[in-house]
Amino acid sequence: MKLRFAIALVAILTLSMVAGSAVAAPAGPSNAGQQGGILLQPADATGPALYIVQLSDPPLASYYGGIESYAPTSPVVTGQRKLNMTSDASIAYMDYLDGVQAAMLSTINQTLGRDVVASMQWNVAYNGFAIEISPEEASQVAALDGVKVVQ
Repeated sequence: MKLRFAIALVAILTLSMVAGSAVAAPAGPSNAGQQGGILLQPADATGPALYIVQLSDPPLASYYGGIESYAPTSPVVTGQRKLNMTSDASIAYMDYLDGVQAAMLSTINQTLGRDVVASMQWNVAYNGFAIEISPEEASQVAALDGVKVVQ
């Protein structure tokens, strides 16, 4: 189980670096008005698979501020040597990201007409979750507002 998790985490980080370099954007305020994201999948993809959905809001470690009522949490902005995950600002922003993820999962469920459950969720170094969907459903998810990348 730990090996599977480690492999999944390495794959996520590798893919996010590749995708991040292709779609890099400054980590600023929410892209609430964004018209969907990018879909990265093999051309011959078939059947359900585990897809990673990255949302538009920056994760805790790279949140520079810009969302009303939420103070910056990135050490680049706060001037701290490292990320303080227990600060009031960090706790509040992680709660915000949890709400954004829950709302997106609800939207995905409505869009697909079935219940999809996140098998993993992240909000510190990456803002997103993993869900099992088909290639056709991945295209629908990638088109949703607030989605940055589906891979």
